[in-house]
Amino acid sequence: MGIVKSPELPGIRIHLEFAVTNRHLEPRVINGTYVKLNDGLIHFKKFFRVNNDSSREPDFTTRFPIIINSKGATRLAIEFENLEQPLIEKGLLEGELFVLMGDDTYTFRKFLFEVNDAMVNTLAVLQKASSDNQKPIIFDAMIKS
Repeated sequence: MGIVKSPELPGIRIHLEFAVTNRHLEPRVINGTYVKLNDGLIHFKKFFRVNNDSSREPDFTTRFPIIINSKGATRLAIEFENLEQPLIEKGLLEGELFVLMGDDTYTFRKFLFEVNDAMVNTLAVLQKASSDNQKPIIFDAMIKS
């Protein structure tokens, strides 16, 4: 999970890369996705792509709905944001990734995200650097489970 520190955003912005598989014999449609982190929601903002040099840029060619062929899979790289709530704090944060399917159903995956003192301090330094330079900075952190 990439945490984006931005000079103009008081809330939270994250990057997630994940795969969605279709085990059914007919195609499935993905209509949207969002993340729940503790009690806050982080909404879909845009797709992104990772370049050969590991930099990230918006991907304006990918958009919902996304069709997954029968017995197929797709990899998604999505930026989510919540403009009001920071949501990243010290402790073991419970998260859920929700993928909204075309037939009014959804699938989800629970995960744990551990934030220790070192990460809190690092994020504070990155927030200051982002504000000083007026550019966003991405900090990649591993999801615990």
